This record gives sequence, C-alpha cells and structure tokens, in this order.
Amino acid sequence: KDFYNASDCFVLSSEYEGFGIVLAEAMACELPVISTDCGGTREVVQNEKLLVPVKNPAALSEKMLSVMNMTSFERAELGKKNRLSVQKFSLENIMQKWLSIYENKKKG
Repeated sequence: KDFYNASDCFVLSSEYEGFGIVLAEAMACELPVISTDCGGTREVVQNEKLLVPVKNPAALSEKMLSVMNMTSFERAELGKKNRLSVQKFSLENIMQKWLSIYENKKKG
C-alpha cells in the first residue's frame, strides 16, 4: 500500500494476466492505471482509454505520457473513479455473490 500511495500512476505491461489483482489494488488506492489488454485486465480496468495492445511499447509509452501530462487534479479524479469502479470486487460484494449462488443451489 505504501508504494501505491507514493506513486502517481500504476502501469502493468504484462503479456498475459488472469484477473489482474494488482490493478484492482492500485485502483483501490485511487491510482490511475494503464495496462496492456492481456487477459483479465479488461474486466478490472473497464476503460478502453487506459488499455493498450500487448507487445506495443510505443502505445504504452504514449499512454503513460498522456497520464503524466494530466494535471494532478485530473489524475486524482481518475483515481477516484477507479476506486468506485473496483468496489464491485470488494470482499463484501464477492461474498454476497457467493452466498446468493449457494442459497440458489440449496433451493434448486
């Protein structure tokens, strides 16, 4: 958490990721994130503008520069939106989904 809080942005440059828990963690810390579109990252980021193709360093660096050229207010606003969008992956929400599945299975 300390590293996230000391950062202006989080960049994930993976060729493949499953769910992308590090993205969710960074978003929960209200960081802007940039990621390669590599598997499960799209589900977490939910913003086409912050995804770049895999193995495209030029697109990744361009996106990084665009975020770094934002004002600190714009980056903070993006971070706040990220925190809100990642709340659907909170422990409470996931537990409710699993409990709902369990209860429906018991009834069926």
